[in-house]
Amino acid sequence: MHVKWLPLIVLVVSSLVGDVLTRSPASSVDRERQLQFATEAIRNLPAAVGPWRSIPAEPLSENALRMLQCRAHASLWFVNGETGERVWVVLMAGAAGPMVAHTPESCYESGSFETAEEACAEVISSAGGQSHTFERVAFRAKSGGPVRERIYHAWRKSQGRWEAPRNPRLALGGEAMLYKLQLATTIPEKSTVNTAGSDACQRLLEVLVPALDRLLND
Repeated sequence: MHVKWLPLIVLVVSSLVGDVLTRSPASSVDRERQLQFATEAIRNLPAAVGPWRSIPAEPLSENALRMLQCRAHASLWFVNGETGERVWVVLMAGAAGPMVAHTPESCYESGSFETAEEACAEVISSAGGQSHTFERVAFRAKSGGPVRERIYHAWRKSQGRWEAPRNPRLALGGEAMLYKLQLATTIPEKSTVNTAGSDACQRLLEVLVPALDRLLND
């Protein structure tokens, strides 16, 4: 075998393994039961958590829902009554394969945005000491300007914690179904995650994740 073909063969084999794992035969009965529970849970999201109150936001497009094979979703603005901060929150439930295939990087960078902050892990603690890991990343318009969009996202099995593994297809693609939680907020160009008042998503997650734990584990 010629050495120059080795990287290509490794890539092909890795892709095939990922496809097999994504399609692993989770019971259709289990999948339907979990999706029915998820649909009802998403309908009953809390209207308020801590100082944050929710108001309806524009739902995801039919095209996006088909692409994600999303069974149920909620699209909400959470507004902080004390600071006026606004965070867009989308909670989805659907087939695992499509849910892990689409990340903020693949969506934003394919359009008119570029990375403003490299992706990194952010740990959120909830009641009982359980920790959840979200990926945090920020984008800015390629045309320039002082505004950035910071995104947090993670997936969750029917039970357990929120997680954002390096390779979500391998780690989560074989599940019967998944939840996906994504938050977005606009921040000034000169702000950083450590700047006071700059990261509304993180502060919302600290009270939203425990509320979701109670709702989705019932």
